[in-house]
Amino acid sequence: MIVIKGRTSEDAEGENKAAISLKEKILKQWPEIDKEDNKDSVQIIVEPYLDAGSVKTADLVIIANFKSPKEINFNFPLVKYKQVEKKEGEDLERPIEISLTKVFLKNFVCAVEVKNHSKNKIEYKSGDVLVETFGKWSNATAQNQKQHYALAGHVKQNSQVEPFVTGFVYLNRINEVPKGVGGVYCRDQSFLSMLAGICGHMLRMSSHTKINFQHKSALLQCVSEEKMELISKGSFFLDLKPTEIDSKRMLQIARKVDRKWFEDIGKKMVIFRGLGGTGKTVRLLQIAHELYLEHEAKTVLFTYNWSLLANIRRLLQLMGIPEYKSQTGRGAIRLESVMSFISKILIAYGFIAEEDSILDVYEEKVEEFEKYITSETLSQEELRREMREILWEKYDEATDFEYAFVDEGQDWYSGEKTILMTLFGPEKIVIAHGNLQETRGEGIEWSQGLARETSEEEGQFKVHALTAGVRMTPNLGEFVRSFANRTLLDDQYSRLRINEVAEGGDIYIVEGDYFKNLDLHHRLMESLSINKAEPIDLLHCVPPDDVQSNSHGFHSGVGLKLEGLGFSKWDAVDDVKRRNMPKSINDMRIVQYDSCRGLEGWITFLHEFDDFWEYKKEDVKDEKGQKKLFEDEEDFVNEEVAKWALIALTRSISSTVIQINSKESFIGKVLWELSEKNKDYIQWIKI
Repeated sequence: MIVIKGRTSEDAEGENKAAISLKEKILKQWPEIDKEDNKDSVQIIVEPYLDAGSVKTADLVIIANFKSPKEINFNFPLVKYKQVEKKEGEDLERPIEISLTKVFLKNFVCAVEVKNHSKNKIEYKSGDVLVETFGKWSNATAQNQKQHYALAGHVKQNSQVEPFVTGFVYLNRINEVPKGVGGVYCRDQSFLSMLAGICGHMLRMSSHTKINFQHKSALLQCVSEEKMELISKGSFFLDLKPTEIDSKRMLQIARKVDRKWFEDIGKKMVIFRGLGGTGKTVRLLQIAHELYLEHEAKTVLFTYNWSLLANIRRLLQLMGIPEYKSQTGRGAIRLESVMSFISKILIAYGFIAEEDSILDVYEEKVEEFEKYITSETLSQEELRREMREILWEKYDEATDFEYAFVDEGQDWYSGEKTILMTLFGPEKIVIAHGNLQETRGEGIEWSQGLARETSEEEGQFKVHALTAGVRMTPNLGEFVRSFANRTLLDDQYSRLRINEVAEGGDIYIVEGDYFKNLDLHHRLMESLSINKAEPIDLLHCVPPDDVQSNSHGFHSGVGLKLEGLGFSKWDAVDDVKRRNMPKSINDMRIVQYDSCRGLEGWITFLHEFDDFWEYKKEDVKDEKGQKKLFEDEEDFVNEEVAKWALIALTRSISSTVIQINSKESFIGKVLWELSEKNKDYIQWIKI
């Protein structure tokens, strides 16, 4: 059986055509694969997202697993240098050359870099193929090498099996490749030619190769037969099937942007300000999507939250929006961690060495680089041009963007802001600023230092205030306002406009172990099908005390209990898992409270909410309690903790489940008080 999977949208048209072309070549080589009763498996996956490595996608991935090894006879020898020998009377050791013309291929995993460039935009240098796009040259061979490592890492990360990965560059619009250029093939070449490269690479480098010296043949495999079964049958790549709620999100992002929001983009800095749940991140995605469609713009969206990045990345994959490919000539939306991107700049300029522990030196080096660029004698335009040239030389398209969109802008360091303003200019930056959501200190104002609009002149920035609770149903919005009025000194949440278009909404407060009596759980799971929701649409938040570790990394106690109930999970309490997308609509999403900002759940489960409150109290006392002078320090601490609690409470769309251990805790008393006043939509359940 041979199948093509993955992205089939117009944005991947070139890759899809290349996949079809390769499928035809493979079937010419092995026509029996297409028979209904054939047990061989060949998968060609179009533009899969890769969890590991410096590149995040490959154009094509081929995973082949044959029931019986395929005998391949080449009309020229494949060479392997196995060891060295020293002949009598000679001073130098010479490698022993093993030449084979026959191999038996059991399985392989291959990354393919597709290029649709015309002949005049391709050059061959030192055995590599280079392509030119809009006046910039990039090394396709080097890109393919990065894909080898990223693909091997992706499979290992998701299966604990590390295959030997091979690859090649496929010039889909070219009829001929010069002799002597290895690992590069054109459309007029047969799959046998490509197999020569694949098999030669595996013969030389794969530790799983088995050579029969007597018969001058070899069995080639990228892993053992048993482990290849795990790879060929594994669901390591995103299942491109949206849920009903995904579809609504996608329609929301694809909706035409209000002109009053869009008209200033590219002319001045645009800032969206609002409380949690008012749709700030959606506004960024809407505008980035419209820039992508209408102007083929290249946009990078920054956030600190890896869990949010992973979930947005999945949504963009479902929408068929590429993360970024300069060679296509089209725009895209790239998702980046703030620290990851700024670190690239610091490394490119030599302020951080690649081997440095970035977490240890990051804040200090950001401050140093800020002083460096603000003391430069170059003009802003000259400095911007210099930075872009240095970054292109080091990273190619990985840092080449026209617009910067900043999520949770209130939490950036001053130096990070200065660096981004220098690289893009204020007119190419769009900010989402969360009111009462500062988690890294006092918070900053991006508009500081920019000219305000006056009756005589246009300003350099525009602020849009978002006040409607667009995510939450009316009852959830009322609950959030009531909770804020009870726990915050600041009264901003009293001005939160309730979403009256939606209906209902329920709050369940569970006192005791949620998993001890599963009646509520079964009722909530039954409600999913009624509302056309899937497990991935739910969100579970846990405190640090629920996080455990073993030889495979970190996991949550809640995740283990959900697994015991038959659910698969995306347990993002683990740092590696948090950076990678959920793969299936059946994955329950689990995050620590500290990582829930920006996420949403059809139903959000707030486990051990009272423990989370106490943990945050101690955290605030340690980190911030001494930084402000309050008449009553306890007021300050509770104010800061309440902000965190409200971030968690504004994640829900339809219902919220709040689990506490005791009604006698501080937050337990607050919740009891609110439930007594709002029994029509708050249900208290004691277990």
